[in-house]
Amino acid sequence: MSGEAGRAAGTLSSMEAVFAAAARDVARGSHEAAAHRVGEALTAAPPGNAGWLLPLDPLLHVASHPDTWAGVLRLLRARAA
Repeated sequence: MSGEAGRAAGTLSSMEAVFAAAARDVARGSHEAAAHRVGEALTAAPPGNAGWLLPLDPLLHVASHPDTWAGVLRLLRARAA
């Protein structure tokens, strides 16, 4: 990690840093990049509650882009089962 993401990782958990970077992607209009970033992080995360805060809708606009986030939400549901 480098730049902002690297600095954020020093004070945030790794998933929080991923959400912060995804929020930047969304702010730049790249919902696909945000979903991809979160999906990769969930896939790589060890078993547990990583990503359970994903529906931070005001930040990531998940409900506004259901097709874009469908795969990530499937991963999240599978992790919660």
